[in-house]
Amino acid sequence: MRRKQVRLVLILLGLFGYSGMSGASLISATTGGVIGAQADVAPGSLESDTIIYAFDENVVTLERNRSMSKVPSGSNNIAAGETVQSHFFHFDPQSDSSVTSNTVTFTFSNEVLGVIWTNSKLDNTDPGSRWEDMGLNGVTYGPGTNRRGLTGSDRNNFQFISPNQISVQLAAGGNDTYDQFRVITAVPLPAAAWLFGSAILGFMAIRRKQTYSITV
Repeated sequence: MRRKQVRLVLILLGLFGYSGMSGASLISATTGGVIGAQADVAPGSLESDTIIYAFDENVVTLERNRSMSKVPSGSNNIAAGETVQSHFFHFDPQSDSSVTSNTVTFTFSNEVLGVIWTNSKLDNTDPGSRWEDMGLNGVTYGPGTNRRGLTGSDRNNFQFISPNQISVQLAAGGNDTYDQFRVITAVPLPAAAWLFGSAILGFMAIRRKQTYSITV
């Protein structure tokens, strides 16, 4: 009997190992712009007068409570120990004068927890910075500029419209101004992890019952 139980736990361990921790994908945008990771999103490298470009970044586990620029509701902090995924957004007009992007609704596979849009927080979440590496290694983000994040009307035009959707319209242009922000989404624990936990508890209960039986 014991050999069969051990075999079952090993099988479940294998299932858990193969399931991994899957991220939350950026599924779609109403006016395009969802792309693969880019080598360069510094000013002048990925330009459009209408399109907000977006791509998925890293899955990370937060080492400390992290303050968001805006959240759907409640506290601005995402708690330490939570596993999240970052998604990067970039709007850099070709025009020298100010232009306004399309209004875009972006849909994610999982719940949106918050958004990062200040210059300092964007810099802090780039690879090798003070916070967790939400940004992708090998991508040139162009940190250290005070024209990077969202300001004024851009912030007012950012909306959470459902648990897994945002709507945004950005205005930029002139003096090399560009707009960037990160959306942070939840990464649910894989179903196999719950199965694995239940199996371990069950196995321990069986072992305990057998021990009592021998003692009596």
